[in-house]
Amino acid sequence: MRSDRPPVRGVSEIQTPYGEAFPLRLSSRPRRASGAVDDAPNSFVWDIGHTSPFASNGPSFCVPGEVGCESYNAPSWAATSPIEIKSVTFGVDGSTAKKWAVVSDFGGKAEIDQYCSVYGGPYCIYPWFTLGTTGYHYGVDFPDTLKNFGQVDQFQQTTQCGGPFGPNSTYCATILK
Repeated sequence: MRSDRPPVRGVSEIQTPYGEAFPLRLSSRPRRASGAVDDAPNSFVWDIGHTSPFASNGPSFCVPGEVGCESYNAPSWAATSPIEIKSVTFGVDGSTAKKWAVVSDFGGKAEIDQYCSVYGGPYCIYPWFTLGTTGYHYGVDFPDTLKNFGQVDQFQQTTQCGGPFGPNSTYCATILK
């Protein structure tokens, strides 16, 4: 896919009372997320499932239910100021996105259910997108939330879309707008 503008890229860390967490990546190039997403002209990717690279022991893989895996801890998200996702403008014509969709590489709640006996306990949530008064947010329901799109249930929990791994091998996107 050709773009009339240079790619937008960035990595950010957020400091919470629980420590540093949540690497964020922004890209204006199509991204393949475990084979699931390969046709989005712009993407917002929040890598979860690892400790912060700024933690005392450095970055390491972690799973839901694991103490210190702040990606899956609701109080850690609630302690942040929500990122504001405003919009995207394409190319030189200034066109904007007419639809907006979300997808989880591992099925959102389906991933939590593999490791936690109960969804919603300590370190046992999957962050979701919300629409707030200042734009779209990612994490949990923040004080300005107007719509939460079903929280974790906004993500498909069964593999019903095809991809490079064959039919019904990836999670489908859910259109929010």
